[in-house]
Amino acid sequence: MKPQIKTFIFGLLLLSTVIILGLGPVSADNINWVGTPGDDTDIELGTPNDDTISQDGLGGDDTLFIAGGDGNDQINQNGGDGNDQISIKGGFGDDQITQDGGNGNDVINLQGGDGYDQIKQNGGPGDDVLVTVGDDGNDVISVLGGDGNDQIKVDPGLGDDQTTVEAGPGNDEITYSIIEGNDVANINGGPGYDILTINQGFNEFTLFNGDNLIYTTGNPATVITINNIEHVKVIFAGGTEIFDYFPQTEPVQTVTITSPADRSKIKSIPQITANTNPDVGVVRVDFEVKNSADNVVATDSDTNGADGWSYNWNPTDLPTGDYTITATAYDNLGKIGTHQINVQLEADLYANPSFNTVSLIVGQNVVVTFKIGNNGPGKGTDILFAYSIPANMEFLMARTDPADQGTLSYDSITRILTWNMGDVLVGDPYLYVTQRPLSAGEFIINYGFSSTSTLGLNTATMIASAVVNTPATSSDTSSQQYAKAATTTKATIRTVPLQKTGLPLGAGILAILMTLAGLFSSRKGKI
Repeated sequence: MKPQIKTFIFGLLLLSTVIILGLGPVSADNINWVGTPGDDTDIELGTPNDDTISQDGLGGDDTLFIAGGDGNDQINQNGGDGNDQISIKGGFGDDQITQDGGNGNDVINLQGGDGYDQIKQNGGPGDDVLVTVGDDGNDVISVLGGDGNDQIKVDPGLGDDQTTVEAGPGNDEITYSIIEGNDVANINGGPGYDILTINQGFNEFTLFNGDNLIYTTGNPATVITINNIEHVKVIFAGGTEIFDYFPQTEPVQTVTITSPADRSKIKSIPQITANTNPDVGVVRVDFEVKNSADNVVATDSDTNGADGWSYNWNPTDLPTGDYTITATAYDNLGKIGTHQINVQLEADLYANPSFNTVSLIVGQNVVVTFKIGNNGPGKGTDILFAYSIPANMEFLMARTDPADQGTLSYDSITRILTWNMGDVLVGDPYLYVTQRPLSAGEFIINYGFSSTSTLGLNTATMIASAVVNTPATSSDTSSQQYAKAATTTKATIRTVPLQKTGLPLGAGILAILMTLAGLFSSRKGKI
C-alpha cells in the first residue's frame, strides 16, 4: 500500500494545539507539520512502520513531543526561534533523528530507543539543556552545543556506540555516561570554562593517558578523547566521586579587553581595561603592547581586580602607527587566558603664529613666531614644517627653540622655509622667522605640516592662511590701529588628510602651499 501523506500547515494562527496520529498499522506515514510564530503545543505519534516525520516550530516558545514508534523512522525537527521544550523518541528500529534547536534557551530530549540509531542534535545559540539517550544498539550520536552556556548530557546506552560532542563557545557542563560496550567518544569543550562529568555505571577504574585521553580498564572498554576541557570529574554509580582532575589543556580565553575597542584610533592617553570570566580565582592580569615590528614597547601587571583589571598606558614617547595590545589572565589553577586587539596610535599636531609687534612698518624687521605643538598621545614621526614667505616680504633669518630640534633650509627660488623637525614629541617647540616688509599692503601667510613616513596622524597635513595688513608709514594712525586689532585674530586653520604623492620633498610641499594659498586668498583673517 502506498504511504499515506498528512500535511498540516498552521501559518496564520498565533498559537495552536495539534495532536497527529499515524494511520497504521499497515501503512507508513509521511507527516509534515509547520508551526506558527506563536507558542505551539504538538504531539505526533507514528506507526509501527517506517515513518517520515518533519516538523518546523517557527517562532514562539513551543512545546513538542514526537514519537516515531516501531520501524526505521526518519524524524527531522527544527525548533526555530524561542525558548522551546522538545522531546523526540524514535522507538524500536534503526531510526535517524535530526534536531536543530534554533535560537533561544531550549530544553531538548532525544531518545533513539532500541536499534542502530543515528542521532544528530544542534542546540544553536542560547543557554540550552540538551539530553541525548541512545538506548540499546550500536548508535552514532553527534551533539553540537552552539553558542551559550549549555548543559549537555549524553547516555549512549548499551552497545558499541560512537559519540561526538562539540560544546561550542561558552561555559558548558557536559555529562557522559558509561554503561557497557566498546564505546568511542570525542568531546571538545571549545572556548570557555568547560566541565566534563563522567558517570561510570560499573566498578571498573578510569585512567588518564596523557592530558586528553580517558579509558576504562576491563573488557569491554571505553575510550574518550577530550580537548579544551578545564575540569574533569569521574563518579561511580551511587554518586561516589573517584577523582577530580584538571587537565593541562590549551589556554582558553578567560579575559576580554573591554577598552579601547578593537581597531580603534587612540587620540588621547588611554586606560586599558579588561574583564575576566570566570572571575573566581583570577590572581592577576598582565598587559603587553607591541608595535608593528612585534617588539614589546610597554608592559604592566594588575594584581588587584576589585575594581576591574586595568593599565594606564602612556604612549607619549611612541611613534604613531599600529599597535597590538594583549591581556593575559592567570587564575589560581594556573590556567592562562588571553585576548588581543589592534589599535592605531595617532598624534595631534598644531601651529599657532604670532608677531613680535603690533605695527608692521615697511622696511622694519618683524619676527613671526610659530608655536608648534603636539597634543599627543603619540609622537609625530619624520615631520616637516613648511612656511611660505609672503610676496613683498624679505626673508632675513630663522632659528628654532630648542636649537637642536631638526634642521632648517630655505629655497630662495620657491621662497619656502622648510623645518625638518624629525620626531615631534608631546610639547612645544618654536620656530622664529625674521623678515621685513618691502611695501605696504596685505600679506598672505601660508604654512603647513607633512610627514615623509608616518600615516595616521590626526592632522597629518595642516595648512593655515592669514592676511596681514601693513601701513605705508608709522604715522598712519588708522592703519596702526587696524594692524593692532588684527593681531588678536587667530589664523584660519584647515586640515586635510595626508597623502603620499610621490613628488620630491620640496615639490610636494610647494604643491600643497601653492594649492591651498588659492583656497585661502579670499579669507581675510586678521592678525
